[in-house]
Amino acid sequence: MENAANALIIAGSVLIALLILGALVFSYREITDSEESKQEQIRMQQVDEFNKQYTSFEKKLYGSELLSLINKAIDYDNKIDTEQSGYTKMSIIVTVNRQTDFINTGNYTINNEQNQNLFTSKLAKIEQIKNAYGGDQYLQRLVALYNGGSTKEEALKDLLEEIGIDISSPSKLDKVKEDLKTYYGYIEFKRKQFKHVETKYDGNGNGRIISMSYEEIN
Repeated sequence: MENAANALIIAGSVLIALLILGALVFSYREITDSEESKQEQIRMQQVDEFNKQYTSFEKKLYGSELLSLINKAIDYDNKIDTEQSGYTKMSIIVTVNRQTDFINTGNYTINNEQNQNLFTSKLAKIEQIKNAYGGDQYLQRLVALYNGGSTKEEALKDLLEEIGIDISSPSKLDKVKEDLKTYYGYIEFKRKQFKHVETKYDGNGNGRIISMSYEEIN
């Protein structure tokens, strides 16, 4: 009788232990599922906030606005480590239908590959010109004089001397005029209009925008 009672006590203790263990396992799963759900919500919110920076550009843009988007994408590409983050770098695809002295007609995929990309190398050239001629304010005055024809040549030379640009030889003055043509083409590009064609999202499942396409409106 005593043995039977002891057996019941042991069986009861084992049952209680199993119930406690089951409750602990259930609670752990609940906590884990809740934490995973919370992390997923945070990730989705981060993706949404990231994409909103770019979806605001899904409209007709002036060239100046498109250049802002391009610089934004290049800055992002330069910051992220694709191997550690698992993210794909951003590309902006631009179709130019009318040539200027800044850029020829064609299709351009613009990213952070500065040394391999014609469009970004042109942007780098514009920055060099800005630095050489005292910035946009001086360049706008110089372009206005240069486009004014030969009657404003002396005024152009005077302003170049004021900035400190060496024009002591015809070849140096020709180089200045070539730079001003390029900068004027850049101004023309900023005045162009482009339509949004397509936005692509990362196929790896993180939902981030990885590409946006635009075409010049004729």
